[in-house]
Amino acid sequence: MMMTGQPYFLLMKPNTLEIISRIMEFRNSSGLHPCFTLDAGANVHLLYPEAEKVQVQKFIQEELSQFCQNGQFIHDQSGSGAKEIHKV
Repeated sequence: MMMTGQPYFLLMKPNTLEIISRIMEFRNSSGLHPCFTLDAGANVHLLYPEAEKVQVQKFIQEELSQFCQNGQFIHDQSGSGAKEIHKV
């Protein structure tokens, strides 16, 4: 859909594709289970099991951080989900 507009736009850049390629290579060579998704822009979000945290974060630091602006990236984790708030 992005490419059908006038003018068209493409949010995935060469570095985005390079990051995806490196994640796939890491997954194949390490036997670990990281996967990725993209947000509305060119930002890659890497998802992985908690048990693989140390190895994957080392991979991020050593292989992927060079593609991040000023080498900065965010470590995040999923929460416990929505909770009902009872009003008094």
